[in-house]
Amino acid sequence: MWWTKGPSADEMARLRAVLGFDDVKVLASGRGDGVTAIAVIEGLVVLTDDADSAVAWHEIVRGKWNGNTETLSWEFLDGSGTSVVLNKPGKIPEVFRAKITESIAATRTVPVRGGSILIAGRIPAGHLADGSITWTALARESADLNDPETRQVIMETTSSLKKEWG
Repeated sequence: MWWTKGPSADEMARLRAVLGFDDVKVLASGRGDGVTAIAVIEGLVVLTDDADSAVAWHEIVRGKWNGNTETLSWEFLDGSGTSVVLNKPGKIPEVFRAKITESIAATRTVPVRGGSILIAGRIPAGHLADGSITWTALARESADLNDPETRQVIMETTSSLKKEWG
């Protein structure tokens, strides 16, 4: 079944503690062995037997759901990432994809030596929203973010996007 029982009162208390505010809107929840994933307006909260954590949607640069392994995984700009196994995912996979996509205000792919760079403007949601756009650059193929010419292209493209998007 696609549905799963919503967070318990204890899980909601832990969720509020991780987020630091009380007026939380739960969009979806899923469960695995010793883990509960809860999607809220601002991001994804993961409660485990060991620790509780949260990640904002706009901080995830790459994420996916693998139905065969029941694994939700995501990566950050620095290349680090994490994953959780949810044998009762509920609507987490659909909400996960939608909220990450929704956080992207603008993108532009620019060719550079060795490949391309994806420049994206991301908008924080809910309580995190402050009207700002966070600009990121992600190397593709063998593009080198430390190459001076590539850095110049990134700066010029980001400047152009900032003028366009504010």
